[in-house]
Amino acid sequence: MFLSILRNNYPEKIEEDFPKKLIKYGFKKNNLDKKLYPEINDIFSEKNCSDNLESLCIPIFRDILIFSKKNKIIGIAKICYSCHLATIIGTEKSIRNFGSCGDFIKLKKIMGK
Repeated sequence: MFLSILRNNYPEKIEEDFPKKLIKYGFKKNNLDKKLYPEINDIFSEKNCSDNLESLCIPIFRDILIFSKKNKIIGIAKICYSCHLATIIGTEKSIRNFGSCGDFIKLKKIMGK
């Protein structure tokens, strides 16, 4: 299970107990300051620009963002800064250009990496 979290597209759908599983496997929970929400919203919005980022590595998703609304999980994003890859579930919008236009750099800075 631990390697599935780090390397695979697990979970494939939203699981309410996913945060508990992460903590069980040693992940640390950090809440983002609400003043960062506009920047996060901008990063996780549909974009028309594309940097044509290509990855030549196997992603290891060390940062996992869990989006919630009214105490219910509405989205999960697993991020690999090394490969510039992300796995995102819970949105109906296009994630094709996620990370373009410097968004991986912005997110890395917000997350304190």
